[in-house]
Amino acid sequence: MRAFNFTVLVVILLVIFSCKSENLEDYLSNNNQNVCGCIVVTYNEDIKTILDNNCSYCHTNQAVSGCDLDSYQAVIDYLQHEGMQLYDYVKNNDHQGVELDSCSLKKLQKWIYNPVE
Repeated sequence: MRAFNFTVLVVILLVIFSCKSENLEDYLSNNNQNVCGCIVVTYNEDIKTILDNNCSYCHTNQAVSGCDLDSYQAVIDYLQHEGMQLYDYVKNNDHQGVELDSCSLKKLQKWIYNPVE
């Protein structure tokens, strides 16, 4: 009986001490959930600034037909028709001189998959 208890105790200790311990920052970073300091990318906090600084010069008030990027609803309407094309246009930094840094590109890509306002 003592051998059985000892075996159970060893198994329990192995299970307890073999568990991996990570802090939240490491977990999110390792699981690609944290994009440039943002767990959730939103239009108002992240995307609007990117679009305002890089796209609004040409893509507001129907300056480019069918591609208004000056409001959340306008961008959503565009995404419903074009999907990932918005990201595809800028990902290689060759769209009309627009050059987004890697962090902005990652945020835009993440947001397109889950367009939170």
